[in-house]
Amino acid sequence: MAIANRMSEVLVAAVVCAALATPAPGISAESTIFQDGFSIGDVSSWSSFVGGPPITPPAPLRFTSLAVRDPHFVAILSIFGCQDFTDTSPVGISVNSALADSIVSDDDSDGYLDLSVMLLFRPFDPNAVGEIVDARNGACTYPDSGTSCHVSTSGTEVRGYYDGLPNGPCLEVNPGDTSSYSPPITQPTAPCFKTAPQSLYFTVFGDQELPLQDAQISATIVGAAPDDLTKGLIVGFLREVDANNIFLPPSYPIVGGQSISVLLPGGAGNCAVWTDKDMNGQDPGWWFFLNFTAENVPWTGL
Repeated sequence: MAIANRMSEVLVAAVVCAALATPAPGISAESTIFQDGFSIGDVSSWSSFVGGPPITPPAPLRFTSLAVRDPHFVAILSIFGCQDFTDTSPVGISVNSALADSIVSDDDSDGYLDLSVMLLFRPFDPNAVGEIVDARNGACTYPDSGTSCHVSTSGTEVRGYYDGLPNGPCLEVNPGDTSSYSPPITQPTAPCFKTAPQSLYFTVFGDQELPLQDAQISATIVGAAPDDLTKGLIVGFLREVDANNIFLPPSYPIVGGQSISVLLPGGAGNCAVWTDKDMNGQDPGWWFFLNFTAENVPWTGL
């Protein structure tokens, strides 16, 4: 299917598995040691490591949409010349349309949705201060309507900490870090949650990762469970020095073998006549802004 292969093989993976970054040691229920209660099935006393706190059954939410808002992806697309293919593309597939498709599709016919990013609140508390939220891949049944999920064998579970904010303010966008693209960045409103700043990684082009600094996640909370997350926002900074040292596979047409910077306006070799480049302290690079929504789904496992 060449370029029309949903472009997910080329660029959609740039945002396929947005996740909080620092791996939490010993929190995988499949591979760690549990303290008293494991043998009798008393879930309330299970812990991820001896002496650790009990594992709390999560409030699981699966991403139902994910879209890059800033920066945009720009490249020379064959005979079409320099093109912004973030939202639309002359080849009929864009980064965001490929993302939307992967969230609801089962292209490999394995019975599971192609992309299932999960946030697991442990527990969910609208008034939380420094409470746990895990991010990981889920194995979620196809179709997306009525899906149920369990732990995926791919990806690494990672852990962050969040505050519940009944009255806000939530995660706010600095206008100086954006490029006024349309559609604009959606900002969450109270009641909401917001994670503490930390590193975050996007799995990109198969095995490569974009390391984002000072990253945070926030969303508007709907329902007590919560039932849904709306106006979700992910923010993180990609340093130019990191972008310059992450290389596209040589097999990719036109941009193969070049650094990720070639796809970002203002980056080395990028064809755009404008720049999306920002600063984070003394570091040049790009602030990434992604919007998402999520819904509560049945979840099997801890």
